[in-house]
Amino acid sequence: MRLSIARLLLPTIGLLFTLDTPGWAQVVEDTVILQTQGRLESGDAVFAFNNSLYDTHRFSAEAGQAVIIQTQSNEFDTVLWLFDAAGKFLAGNDDGLDPQQSTIGYVLPDRGTYEIRVSAYRSNGRGRYRLSVAATEPDAPNLINLTAEQLMQQGLNQSQANQPEDANQSSLSALE
Repeated sequence: MRLSIARLLLPTIGLLFTLDTPGWAQVVEDTVILQTQGRLESGDAVFAFNNSLYDTHRFSAEAGQAVIIQTQSNEFDTVLWLFDAAGKFLAGNDDGLDPQQSTIGYVLPDRGTYEIRVSAYRSNGRGRYRLSVAATEPDAPNLINLTAEQLMQQGLNQSQANQPEDANQSSLSALE
């Protein structure tokens, strides 16, 4: 089914991320789950903890499906947030392979609809961005490396938020 959706969407919206785009995962058309453009602007939802704007995007996936989620903007520093259908935070990333790009590699635990929030690092961040969600193999090297990097970053964030026990667990998990 994923193959059919990708082939229906791509001719309509055009391929936003090409295989030769530096820093992007090597994604083929048949693995694209979601590919879109968006804009952070006045009137968007606002995170209460830092007053940054965010847009919400949803996609469906199967249990155990591995995905690479990426954003890129030339206008602001993007931040990615991944939530499950119940609204539980699963993963986040500020800087992926370059400072204006965010990347999450994640093996999704359940079949269902997942929510991505795209925000800016700074509360005054505004502008256009591109978002891509692609399926990958659960043991793909780029997924494993991203997950370890994300866990280390999550540990640092938890440490800065004065959550030492959570920080230790995240950092230890990254080393496994």
